[in-house]
Amino acid sequence: MRLGGIGGLLAVWCASATITLEPWAPMFRGVDFARGEADANEARLQKVFALRVDLHDPTVEFFSTPANGDRPKETDGQTTAAFVQSYGVSVGVNANFFSPVNYTPNDPRDLNGLAVSRGEVVSAFENGFPAVMITRSNAVGFVSQAPGSLANVWTAVAGSDLILVNGQAKMADCNTEFCKPHPRTAVGLSAQRRYFYLMVIDGRRPGWSDGATLYETGQWLLRLGAWNGLNLDGGGSSAMARLTNGAAVVMNRPSDWLPRVNGNHLGVFAQPLAPALLAQPTNQTVSVGQPAIFHVGAVGAPPLYFQWRFNGVNLTGATGAACTIGSAQMAHGGWYSVVVSNAWGAVVSSNALLSVQEEGSLVGRLFGAQKDGEVFSVWLQADTVGKYSLEWRDPPAESNWSAWPAVNGNGAALQLVDPQATNALRLYRVRRW
Repeated sequence: MRLGGIGGLLAVWCASATITLEPWAPMFRGVDFARGEADANEARLQKVFALRVDLHDPTVEFFSTPANGDRPKETDGQTTAAFVQSYGVSVGVNANFFSPVNYTPNDPRDLNGLAVSRGEVVSAFENGFPAVMITRSNAVGFVSQAPGSLANVWTAVAGSDLILVNGQAKMADCNTEFCKPHPRTAVGLSAQRRYFYLMVIDGRRPGWSDGATLYETGQWLLRLGAWNGLNLDGGGSSAMARLTNGAAVVMNRPSDWLPRVNGNHLGVFAQPLAPALLAQPTNQTVSVGQPAIFHVGAVGAPPLYFQWRFNGVNLTGATGAACTIGSAQMAHGGWYSVVVSNAWGAVVSSNALLSVQEEGSLVGRLFGAQKDGEVFSVWLQADTVGKYSLEWRDPPAESNWSAWPAVNGNGAALQLVDPQATNALRLYRVRRW
């Protein structure tokens, strides 16, 4: 008998499918997060919350609820948030089916199927409850028959059905109440055994998410990148939580109004993220008196600290994700960068150049030679609001600059010409007005 949260019947409607899946975003070292969604054009509303664990990251460790010692049954029940906070795992989801089902914290629970916590067998394998087993080195495998040995198993949890097998979603023809749309929790493994997935699909929340059938749950695991997958306890038990600043935060919307006190959980210990830059500051050109704003995009374990620099020197008070110069002056022209740091590291952005132009500012200096019968010309990229003039003087005399009539900018390549033909070296410069 499967216990722990499945029950109730939801309406289904059919239409053309509209399904979206966010790109994976780093959450902890070796752990990425993404959301998925099926909107009202799909058979049912679905909100999906997924974690992808890099099994090649040596700092990642899996953990499940330990045995409760001499107390009755096998474990003491906890909400998913309590599990994450009390053991300090970075992320966690509910796992085995269990009994009794209630909302009493620390109430003893019997687990259905295999459960292993840090090498200790908490609950023995039972036929009818396939399991996922994980070694200390994070090798992952699924079993539907009793394993010959558990000697190398560090963590194990059990579920109801293998719903994704070698890239094929299963249970499409199942019409039992258990197979119909409900909140779901499931885990999966990629084909190359590089990534392990933990997934929760919300349900029983009209207007938000209606849940998923077992077949649809396997399809979602496949979309995430899994090749094989196992359905865990669902219904009111389905929950995903993460650790943020030492406190557990529930990431999905469980179906019950009160958080379900579950018998077992599967968690991941992972290192906080050192800062990483998603977007660098970019070069800017402004006129005198105009504002200039440099932005940087960064991720990492909070809190993140920002320190902007001008020509390599820290700017007083410039400690946000953006550096704003309200009224740029010529002295503000130069190189800007930012150091982003947290307790686990720091990263320095690339340099971005701020060019401040005043009316009539020089665009560039040139040195040209002319011969009889030739003219000197220069091409430049012009804007649509300024005027440009080519100025010249003949060295070595320190004579004043002379200018040819200004030409309006056209937003495209602009040619400035010295119509005189000489047989001497001549200095040139271009000025924007």
